[in-house]
Amino acid sequence: MTRFTVSLEPHGSIFIGGYAASEGTADAVTAGDGRGALVPGSAVKGALREAAERLVRAAGSGEAELAALFGVGGGDGTEGILRVGTLRATLAGDTLPTLAVRHHVSLERATRSAAPGLLFENRVTPAHRGLTFEGEMLATRALTPSEKDLLEAAVEVADQLGGGRGRGLGWVSIQVAEAAENPVAEEPVEATPGWVSRVLVLEAREPLQLAGVKDSGNFTPTKSVLDGSTVRGAVAAHLSGAEPAALFSAIAGPHPVVFGDAHPESAGALAAPLSLHEPKGGGEPVDEALLLAAEARSGRLFERPQDVRRARGSWWRGPNGWTKAKVVRRTVTRTARDTASGRAADGLLYTLEVIDPFVAPGKPLRLFAPVSGEGAAVAAVEAAARGGLVVGGDRSRGFGRLEWLATEEPPALGAVATRHAAWAEALAALGVPDAEATGVVLALGPVALDAGRLDFELARLGLELFGGVTRRQIHGGWLRKLHLPRTVGSHFVPGSVWIVATRDGASACPALEILEADGLGPGRPDGWGRLAACHPIHLDTAIRSPKEVAA
Repeated sequence: MTRFTVSLEPHGSIFIGGYAASEGTADAVTAGDGRGALVPGSAVKGALREAAERLVRAAGSGEAELAALFGVGGGDGTEGILRVGTLRATLAGDTLPTLAVRHHVSLERATRSAAPGLLFENRVTPAHRGLTFEGEMLATRALTPSEKDLLEAAVEVADQLGGGRGRGLGWVSIQVAEAAENPVAEEPVEATPGWVSRVLVLEAREPLQLAGVKDSGNFTPTKSVLDGSTVRGAVAAHLSGAEPAALFSAIAGPHPVVFGDAHPESAGALAAPLSLHEPKGGGEPVDEALLLAAEARSGRLFERPQDVRRARGSWWRGPNGWTKAKVVRRTVTRTARDTASGRAADGLLYTLEVIDPFVAPGKPLRLFAPVSGEGAAVAAVEAAARGGLVVGGDRSRGFGRLEWLATEEPPALGAVATRHAAWAEALAALGVPDAEATGVVLALGPVALDAGRLDFELARLGLELFGGVTRRQIHGGWLRKLHLPRTVGSHFVPGSVWIVATRDGASACPALEILEADGLGPGRPDGWGRLAACHPIHLDTAIRSPKEVAA
């Protein structure tokens, strides 16, 4: 992978629409996020591609280089090797200028003349002496001499960017230079012998689009969790040019590394249990798993808080108790492409929901990805992460770049026996006999089992299912190279909760230890089937002193 630095100097105001929501009286606002105005990588890449196409048409040659750099449309959908990241404003020795307001006269579409009494207002990035936008461009492989010549010529020719060009907006100069190697990526990673568990701390440098299916309204939402399978795929892409042994051992060997889902804000964050609820007016969350177990074993009913809703997102335990992890979402409008020609489709747009790389001004978004496996394989994964990972959708237009920040030890939950003893004590306080025979199991990742197979696996350990709160989700996909759909199936979503008990009344602790260590179902390297027994969240947020109600 080759890195380039990109510098953009505006010679006037810039307006790049489709990236930020309207503010105040403005009809549209130029691109920006929690750190202020920016230039999206898609705008820079589009300007460079437009300039390169003009050069190729004028010269009558260079189509192969153009396709290699920027990709082509059509049925094969070949992706280009260039990925342009977000360019952010820099102004030495001064504060960044605030957005300027530009008023424009609306046009009458029928007569193509000014519409009387109709104006619209845009907020644009103003010109300012010394203002530049700087970012990074990645090439997935080394450029050939002819590809490098075409790119350099396109950089020289490109002089317009964004909208409003007919009104004097968007005149720029672009500079591209090859960057030095990342020194952190070159540092060797020491391998620890035996089976190890680590947490990779990844910091978002660009917006993230973590979804895969558009709805009928041409709107693609995003998740706030980075799936383990996505992290695994990004690592595999990074290791594809490395030694085959490292790739095979870490990703596809007989004992591959297990990639858990990466949650924001904390290494101990997890998907909200389906038994967890939060008050609608704000306040401490409450979990009903303990009451579900008490009702299933005793036949009595307990009162619940009424003005609550099911908790969503990721939750982590901080100094003030369990808190919902914060992410900032925004929508980005894109121009659809004609699949036959590969060019922009006239009048067709689609909208992406993305996660901002900042959760607050000056506070970047960090994702904590747990990995576990043989020491050498985990070291290869960490080395790949140090070189930078690219995940999610719209990667070729600057989305999804993650930088490795640190590697941490996973947070300690304590022994299963200790957690199970606390669970049994709380359940016995509600008048449940043989409380130690019960337990609660929480899905940390998707569980690819149907109800019948789940009952069989539990029975094999001497457990019986007594209740819980679960939800199933359909999953499928598309084999891009073969142009065929994947097999459609379904799974229990992360956060599903099961109440279990032993058939003979003995302690459930031994079976719970096996469940937490081995998990359930296939897909373990992608983080599927990971379970936690008697997780502290169920007791920390349990409904205290519940009132019994008449059956």
